Amino acid sequence: MKELEDQAGTIFGFTQKWNKTQNNIKISVFELYRRLYYDENLEVEDFILQKAKTALEGIIWCFQTISLLWIPHLSIKNWHKNMIIWEIIGYLKFDNACSSLGIINECLYLSALAVYFHFFCIIPFVIIIYYSYPLPKYILGTFKQIFYLWSTFFLIPSIEIFSIFLKYNFLPQNSVSEYENHNDFKEFEISPLLQFGVSVALVISLFLIFFQTEFSGEIRHFVSKKAINAKAHSKIDIHVTLFTYFFPIAYSVLAENDIIYLQILAIIFAAFLIKEITMFLPYFSVYYHSIIILRLYLIGFISSIFLLGSLMDNSLAISILVIILGPLSVLFIVQFSVALQKQINKCIPENLAEINSQYDLEKSLRYALCSNDTENKNQIISTFEIFFIEKGVNRSKLQVIWAANYCLFTLKEASLAKIKLSKIKQISDWSLEAAYQEYICKTNISNANLSEGSQYSNYFLQFNIIKKTDEILCTNLLNFWSEIASSIPNLHKLQKNLNLIDEEILFLNKEYSNLNLKFPNSRESLALYYSFIKDITYDSEKSILLEMKLRALDRTLGNFISDSKNFSFFNDSNGILIISNELQNFGDILYANQKSAEYFRLPIGSLISDNILNFIHPYYKEKFKAEAKRFVQFTSSSEIDLSQGFILITQNDLLECVGKVSVTTVNDLVVAIFVFKPKVKNYEVALISEEGEIICHSDNFHRIAKKSENLVGWNLKTLFFNSEDFKLQPNIPYHLSNFKTETFLILSHSEFYKMKMPYVALINDKEELLKWNNENSVEIGKTQVTNQLSINFLLPLNTTIKNDFYF
Repeated sequence: MKELEDQAGTIFGFTQKWNKTQNNIKISVFELYRRLYYDENLEVEDFILQKAKTALEGIIWCFQTISLLWIPHLSIKNWHKNMIIWEIIGYLKFDNACSSLGIINECLYLSALAVYFHFFCIIPFVIIIYYSYPLPKYILGTFKQIFYLWSTFFLIPSIEIFSIFLKYNFLPQNSVSEYENHNDFKEFEISPLLQFGVSVALVISLFLIFFQTEFSGEIRHFVSKKAINAKAHSKIDIHVTLFTYFFPIAYSVLAENDIIYLQILAIIFAAFLIKEITMFLPYFSVYYHSIIILRLYLIGFISSIFLLGSLMDNSLAISILVIILGPLSVLFIVQFSVALQKQINKCIPENLAEINSQYDLEKSLRYALCSNDTENKNQIISTFEIFFIEKGVNRSKLQVIWAANYCLFTLKEASLAKIKLSKIKQISDWSLEAAYQEYICKTNISNANLSEGSQYSNYFLQFNIIKKTDEILCTNLLNFWSEIASSIPNLHKLQKNLNLIDEEILFLNKEYSNLNLKFPNSRESLALYYSFIKDITYDSEKSILLEMKLRALDRTLGNFISDSKNFSFFNDSNGILIISNELQNFGDILYANQKSAEYFRLPIGSLISDNILNFIHPYYKEKFKAEAKRFVQFTSSSEIDLSQGFILITQNDLLECVGKVSVTTVNDLVVAIFVFKPKVKNYEVALISEEGEIICHSDNFHRIAKKSENLVGWNLKTLFFNSEDFKLQPNIPYHLSNFKTETFLILSHSEFYKMKMPYVALINDKEELLKWNNENSVEIGKTQVTNQLSINFLLPLNTTIKNDFYF
C-alpha cells in the first residue's frame, strides 16, 4: 500500500512540475513576442510613414495574391498576347524571377533556409528568456526587421514553392503549369530527406505567421491615434492570415486543371472576409480599415474578371474590364469603408437593447475609449458591467482586458486595472490572443505606479513567503541542535539539516534585502531582517547599520503617531485589516495587524477568523454589503478616503475612526485593505434611524445625556426635546438649555462606500465645538427650528431613495 502511495505521490509531483514547466515555457514565448512587437514607451513611427508602409504591404500582398489567379498556359483565346501586364505583376513573387533565371531549386533551398533561420532563432531566444539571461535589444530588433521582410515579401512565394515541389514529388504530373520556363516535372524532383525538410518548413511557416498575427496586435484603445494598426481584436487578421497561407497551397493543387475553381474560391473567401470586417469593424483607423477592405475587394474583383474572361474566352476583355472598372470600384470601396466607420457611435449608449455581443459592446464604447474620455469614466465602466448583468451574456476575456487597459492607461489607475483583470479567473473560454493580451496587461500593471494599498498587497504576499521560510529555518535550526545534543548524533540527518539551513539562509538574506529595498517604510520586515542578521548570520557590521535604520524609522513613525491624517499602510501605529471582497467569503478578515486587534479589543487570532460584517450594526449590514460589492463592480477609483466611520466593538459600543480603504487584489482575489486609527475626539456619538431612533451609541453617550441606562431604542424627540414637532438641521449645533454645562447636539452623517449613516454628536466641550466648526463648517451658536431635515440617504438597491426624512 505504501509503495502505491509513494508511486502516486511521485506521479503527482511529476505532473505538477511538468505543468509548471509548460506554464513557464508559455510565459517565455509571450515575453519574447512582447519584446519583439510591444511598444511600451509608444515610440511609434511617424503616422505618415505608417500609412506608407501599410499601403506598400497592401500592394505587395495584392499583387502576389493576384498572380495566383492565373497560370502561363491559361486556356483563353490570345492569352499569350495579353498576359504581359500580369507577368510583370507576377515578378513581385521572387519564385517567378528565379524560374526565369533557371535557379528554381536554389530558390527552394533559400526559402527553406529562411524559415529554419527564423525557427532556430526563436528557440534559443525562448530558452534565454526562460533562464532569465539577458537578450540584447539590437539582436531582437535585427531579427524583427528580417522577419518583417520575410513575412511581407517572401511568405506567399515561399509557401507556393514549397507546395509546388511537394506536389510534383508526391503527385507526378505530365507537365509543369505554374512556371513558363519549366516543362518537365522531373526538374522539381528532390531527395526524400529534402522532401521531409520542405514539408516541415511548410508547417513551421504556418506557425510563424500565425504567432506573428496573434502576438503583434495592439488592442489598447488609447494608442489609436499613434498606432495605425491598432484594433479591438485579431479575429479578422487571423482569417486573412489563414487565407494568405492556404491560398498558395490551393493554387499548387488546382492551378493546372481547375483554375476556375480557384478563382471562385478567391471570390468566396474575399466576400466572406469583407462581410466579417463590416460586421466586426475591428480596426480603429479609418485608413487601415480601408486598406484591408480594398485589398480583399481587389482579389475578389479581379477573380471575377478572370472568371468572366474565361466564360467569354476573351483575354483582352480581362485587361479592358480591369482598366475601366477597377478605378471606379476602388473609389466606391474607399467611400464604403469610410461610411462603415460612421457606424461607430460617438455617444455612450444608454439603451443596451441592440447590443448583443462583446464586439457590439466594444464598438458602442470605442469612440469614448479611443478619445481617452475621463469625464464619463463612471458611465464607461458601468456600461461594461451592466451589459453582462442585463444581457446575461458570458463575459469574455478580451472585454475584461479592454476595461483593464482603459483603467490603466486612460484613468492611470493601476490598482483598479488589477481588480478588473482579476475577473479573468472566472472566465472559462480560452483563446491564444486573450492569454497573450492578459500577460501583456499583467506585465503593464506590474510596471505601473500602484497605489500604496496595492503596493502593500504585494508586500504582504512577499513578506508572508519570507516569514514562512524564516519559521522553517528556525525549526530546522532547532532540529539541528537537538540532533547534536542527542546521545548518538546522526551524521546523515545533520548533513541534511545543514544543507537545508544553508539554502534557507542564502534565500532569506537575499529576499529580506530585496524586500527592504523595495519597501523601505515597513518596520515589521526591517525588524525581522535586523533580527535575522544579528542572531542568525552574526554579521555585526550589517546589524549595526540595520539597527540605525530601524531607529531612524521609529523616529519617523513616532512623528506620524500624533498625526491623525497619516494613514500609511506601512505605519505600525495604524490598524490594518485585509478583508475579502469575493462573493463566496465576503467580509472575511484575512489579515489583521496587532494594532487593529488592540483597537477592536480582541485577540489577533479571533479578529482574523472573524467577519467585518459582525462589526457593523445590523441596521446597516445589508446596505454595507450591497454597496461594497457595487463599489468594486462600478467604481472608477480604487481608493476611498474615510473621514469618519463607525465600528461596532460590542453590542452597543461604537468606535469612531478615520482612515482610508484601498481595493486591490491578492493572488487574484479582490480584497479591501482598511487602514485606520481611532478618531481623537472629546464628544460622544449615536447612530440614528430615519425617524430619529437611536440605533447604537458610544460608551459615554448616555452619561453626557444624563441618563443612567443604555439609550438604544430611544427617540431624540422624547430624549432631548419632549416634542414631536422639533426638527434638527444638519451640521448646525443645537444648544441643549436644560443641561447644567453647555452641551450641544449636532446632526451629521458619515459616508462609507456611498452609504450615508446619519448620527448625532453630543458635545460639552467648547474647544471640541470649535474643532468641529473648522472640520465641518458649522454655524456655532445658531439655535434653529427647521421644518425639514435634508440628507440624501442611500437606501439598499431597488429601493426608492428618499431625499428627506423627518423626526
